[in-house]
Amino acid sequence: MIPLLMRFLNLNTVRLLDLASQEMGRSDKIVHYQRRSLPTGNFSLEFIFADIRRRLKGRANIELRNAPFYSSGLFKRIGILIDAFLCRTQILHVAGDITFAGILIGKPKVVLTILDCVVLSRSRGIKFAIFKFFWMTLPMRRADVITTISESAKNEILKYMSPQSFKIEVVYPSISEDFVFSPKEFNAQCPTILLIGTTPNKNLPRVIEACGGISCRLKIVGSLSDEIRLQLEAKKIQYSNHVSLPFQEIIASYVDADLVMFASTYEGFGMPIIEAQRTGRPVITSRFGAMSEVAGDAAILVDPFDVDDIRKGLMKVIQSPELRHELIEKGQKNAKRFEPSVVADQFLQIYKSLF
Repeated sequence: MIPLLMRFLNLNTVRLLDLASQEMGRSDKIVHYQRRSLPTGNFSLEFIFADIRRRLKGRANIELRNAPFYSSGLFKRIGILIDAFLCRTQILHVAGDITFAGILIGKPKVVLTILDCVVLSRSRGIKFAIFKFFWMTLPMRRADVITTISESAKNEILKYMSPQSFKIEVVYPSISEDFVFSPKEFNAQCPTILLIGTTPNKNLPRVIEACGGISCRLKIVGSLSDEIRLQLEAKKIQYSNHVSLPFQEIIASYVDADLVMFASTYEGFGMPIIEAQRTGRPVITSRFGAMSEVAGDAAILVDPFDVDDIRKGLMKVIQSPELRHELIEKGQKNAKRFEPSVVADQFLQIYKSLF
């Protein structure tokens, strides 16, 4: 690991000299500094900020810079810190789970987007103290503007941090315009239920338990553990599993589905909710936190910790054409809150306030 870091430092010494000479006098440059994404990761963050850059082209001078390493281990994270420090820009906008990237920045203004506090909620003791200090306290003190993706996420951040010390603006993520309304006749005999994500917070064991005995087919996007596969087989549930789907195939998954189940135990936002609503699919999601905020009145809200409640919500959707029609109609209206042009304009105003 040490030789890797030294090689990184040597390469960037040359890059620093190049940047300093090429960009002298540039006073309007904005850099979107983002994580290096895992090949099988969730790319919602990348899609959202790519759309912002496209919409603000000609109105703001924005470039993308990805971190050179995955955010894991001490030396790789030091490498990310140095790489961010070498950015020559007027505004550095750090987004994602590398919030620490901007803490060494000197003169440039820093916009910090915090997606959620999941890393803190899963940590205890010294690990919690380290993550809180380097992922929250130091980055938030350095930031000129802090944004987050929902009122629920904002409240959670302020639960860990002193509300008197930081001002946080809520800017909802935008939905891609590639998601369009696609009517489909509902298969009440054996509906296809789309599940996006397989991490522990996605609550698959309880959802699978709730689907047991119901004629349905699950389409699950994300890597499945052996335990989950055994549970699906024990419940005799038809399912298909898809990993590393290209974006267009993810869109096609919504189109093929009869309904979307997103009964997570925790989300900073919940993008699949509005993606499903835009496509015209009924949504079942959690009544807790950001999910109910995002869904509005256009989804069936359930207790994600209560298998019976999840099952009741599912049966309501399957058995009632009137309810499905109402959810689809309200979902179309709710999705308008997350129009890309609205979100891009919000960030443009933030950038202008820092020049």
